[in-house]
Amino acid sequence: MTAEQLAAYFVRYVGRRYCNRAHIVRVVPWAYLILRGLERIGAKVRVPQSRYVEATVPSGSTYRLRFRHHLPGSSRGGVEVVEVVRAAPPARWRLRPVGTIVTAEQAERFFMDPWRFFAA
Repeated sequence: MTAEQLAAYFVRYVGRRYCNRAHIVRVVPWAYLILRGLERIGAKVRVPQSRYVEATVPSGSTYRLRFRHHLPGSSRGGVEVVEVVRAAPPARWRLRPVGTIVTAEQAERFFMDPWRFFAA
């Protein structure tokens, strides 16, 4: 799927499920910028569940981008970027927070330089 197709998917999803919740709807315009940023760096993007996007960057690391209601720096939530780290049993993986996007300006910065979120 292209970034445009994925963004359209999330617009429909949010529109159906959260149309009355302004704090969630406000992040919808950011989706295209975030997805285009992932596309620009050659990430393989998929939607394993309706609530998040999973991106595997060319270095092989996998990240999830998901909406969170409570994030530092925002009383209205935003997009959290977490790395999926393989773990020893019984857990198959753990999630390591690497950054947040809580404003439109941050979404634009993500589009311009997504690697800053994925640097180790």
